[in-house]
Amino acid sequence: MDTVTVDIQGLDELQKALEALGRDVATKVVRDGLKAGAAPLMEEMAAQAPKDTGLLAEHFTVHTKSIKDNIAAVAFVGPDSKIDYPDADGSYRIKLTKAGKAKEVGSISVASVARFLEFGTVKMKKNPFITRAFEAKKGAAMQAIIDTIKKALSSK
Repeated sequence: MDTVTVDIQGLDELQKALEALGRDVATKVVRDGLKAGAAPLMEEMAAQAPKDTGLLAEHFTVHTKSIKDNIAAVAFVGPDSKIDYPDADGSYRIKLTKAGKAKEVGSISVASVARFLEFGTVKMKKNPFITRAFEAKKGAAMQAIIDTIKKALSSK
């Protein structure tokens, strides 16, 4: 088995600099960095997405979530699970949520379509456009995170 060794320097200094800002401000800095890093990934996913109708390419999103009691956060980049493709006739049905609000629903969610395209189905070959987008832009994403956090720390 091959062994990979990675040496990351400066994390202790980064942690101390973030802690000096206070948890709320530091968490905002980290989340802003993640959002900046997500932008090139999201753009590339949209560019790589199949364009049959164009709906999928228009509905990628970024959600960030702070990790409780830590100066940390995660970013989720991908298709918006709250958007549906319309029915075959181009219309949406009205469905009531548990809270009694009306919601338009279609035939299938954008997230489901993206999953089927990415991994394939019994009847369809895979088209890993999300994987290709990540591989193409992971360096740019990391650099955007670094630049955003550095800028925020230097201005504080």
